Amino acid sequence: MSLDTDIAILGQARPLSLLERDALRLLAFSGDRRRLRPGDVLFRKGETSFGGAVVMSGEIGLDEDQQGEPRQIARAGALIGEVALLVATQHPAQAVARADSEAIVISRHLFKRVLEEFPQNAAAIHQAYAADLRRLSGQTALIRQKIDQIG
Repeated sequence: MSLDTDIAILGQARPLSLLERDALRLLAFSGDRRRLRPGDVLFRKGETSFGGAVVMSGEIGLDEDQQGEPRQIARAGALIGEVALLVATQHPAQAVARADSEAIVISRHLFKRVLEEFPQNAAAIHQAYAADLRRLSGQTALIRQKIDQIG
């Protein structure tokens, strides 16, 4: 893939979509590019996560059901492990390639470096997450009211 293509794909995934082109270029150059064949494991459920991964091509299935079918399929432009870009955590699901695939793994350390070098992008991401949390808080309050009405 060309650098322009890599930047375009990285820029599809939120919160990376809030980064400017030079920040995305840094991720494209510095991220750990992984090529996967069908059945290759990108990460296992319960493993310590050191960052997130953007699917660049192919398909990666997440958390198989009892029939061996993925509960979710991540395709080009999808970010797997968004929370792990910001905090230490464990993978809540296993990620397995379903086809020839490519992903760029972005370590938490690299993401922090990008945010430090592009503080205006860090502010935009902070604002987006703050809005998400306000929305979630409002939805939680509505659920609590409905439970109180029932009980």
